[in-house]
Amino acid sequence: SSGINAESGVAGSIFIVVPGVMGICVWSPPLHELGNSYRGILFAKKLIEKFAFHQFDTVQGDVKKIDPRLQIRQETKEMQINNMLSASSNNDLVLLTRYIESGVDFNMLDCDSALIPL
Repeated sequence: SSGINAESGVAGSIFIVVPGVMGICVWSPPLHELGNSYRGILFAKKLIEKFAFHQFDTVQGDVKKIDPRLQIRQETKEMQINNMLSASSNNDLVLLTRYIESGVDFNMLDCDSALIPL
């Protein structure tokens, strides 16, 4: 009921997966009545309160949540160029779309002052 992909075990572990972003394992043995980690469920709920992991979080315009999928601007210019070249050679439209949506300049020059051949 947390809204993110997760799987729990009877030993108190919860595996949380955010596709294309991260995977987390939480281990806290005290279980609630349904056999899931009580603290693990609380952690997952706190996580989705702070971060926009669900595809509709950004559509709803909840500006209080941080979208870790759009944190591409922290990359150096060289990293962006390398990642864009790799994404274009691998036909990775998901990554290229993320760059476009985050406002990365596709007309930037590389270290030789040449345009990136996308």
